[in-house]
Amino acid sequence: PGHTYHVTHRCHNRCFLLKFARDRQEYRGWLREGLARQKVRLLNYCITSNHVHLLLRAADTQEIGRFMQFVTGGMAQSYNQRKKRTGAFWSDRYHASMIEDGSHLWRCMRYIDLNMVRAGVVTHPSEWEWTGCRELMGERRRNRVMDMRTVLEAVDMTTEEAFRQQYNDCIEDALRRGQLGREPWW
Repeated sequence: PGHTYHVTHRCHNRCFLLKFARDRQEYRGWLREGLARQKVRLLNYCITSNHVHLLLRAADTQEIGRFMQFVTGGMAQSYNQRKKRTGAFWSDRYHASMIEDGSHLWRCMRYIDLNMVRAGVVTHPSEWEWTGCRELMGERRRNRVMDMRTVLEAVDMTTEEAFRQQYNDCIEDALRRGQLGREPWW
């Protein structure tokens, strides 16, 4: 309880069930609704074409399970009805790893935001609309889903401006050095 978790969830058989913008937008809508219903805070996210990354914090670990059940169940049902398909949408249960505050959290946030850069889809994380990078950098003003107060608390910073400068430097440094992959200690 009270810790941050890096949650990943893949589409069934690694299929590209989230390949269209409409589907990724719908998933973000389910995130927004789930966050309104459950006592879960979103610190970062990335919605790709075949999997999602979520950085979540909750006072009660049961809340994360209820949140994921609502979001993934709702998305799967909606998608299957709209596409007139049956069968699994998600591959097994989601995976969650506890993340420590401080440098471990910074690395995880950067890892999530660089996902589509590593995939070769974009050259900078801010180019991918379905990631938290734009919200973290203050570029997304409407329909936000992340809790910046919780982000600041987790990284022990007091102002969004200071956070944005440090996070931007972190992303730019990783891009400059080519440190896009999974770091050995992960």
